[in-house]
Amino acid sequence: MIVFEPENGFSDREETVFPLGLVLADGKRTVTSFQSFKPLAVWLDSLPEEALFTPQTRASLLEKAKPLLSETGYTGEVFSSTVYRMTDRAQIHRSCLLSSTELLLPEHRYRNLTECEPDPLGEGYLCFGTVEKKKILSAASENPHPEDSPVIDIGVETAPGYTGRGFASSNVAALAYFLLDPGVTVTYIVEDGNPASARVAEKVGFMPGSRELRLICTLAEESGEK
Repeated sequence: MIVFEPENGFSDREETVFPLGLVLADGKRTVTSFQSFKPLAVWLDSLPEEALFTPQTRASLLEKAKPLLSETGYTGEVFSSTVYRMTDRAQIHRSCLLSSTELLLPEHRYRNLTECEPDPLGEGYLCFGTVEKKKILSAASENPHPEDSPVIDIGVETAPGYTGRGFASSNVAALAYFLLDPGVTVTYIVEDGNPASARVAEKVGFMPGSRELRLICTLAEESGEK
């Protein structure tokens, strides 16, 4: 199934635009596309399931998209990923929780060694992290989402030199615990080729769900290209 969406991103010159994507869930695929990318959407929808997420498909999709992108002043990248899901606190493996994990607030003014900022825009988003000597070594936070959304995606980052110590798993587990309420699903997206992130998801208790393929476009001047 192909669903066409308004092309507001290109016309409004947004920094990041998502003109084409595919979701495979329970054996059913849905392609979302701008009308101008219809030939690529049809091509993507025609591929056999086993070919959808291969490096060859990602490379071919990007090559086919380049002429369209060059006309709009954007550059593109193609990512494939697995969406891990959790719907109940009982799924959380509490054995991965560490005492060094704490709720992070902007007013703490810790030195942050990650790029995962505690609620940077004051929207009330939760963030849990590992703090040692007033330094944030690892942090997990909510990604932006509509108010009262039934699905909340989260991300985590650990500073170089501090991986492999269970910090990411602990922070993700703590965050998921506080986000999960009846009717809420917490998701954690793992890009293909990132086994460490997949291990975090599985260690915490997330279950793999849908597979995604997405073309992400960035304004050429934002990406440093002329």
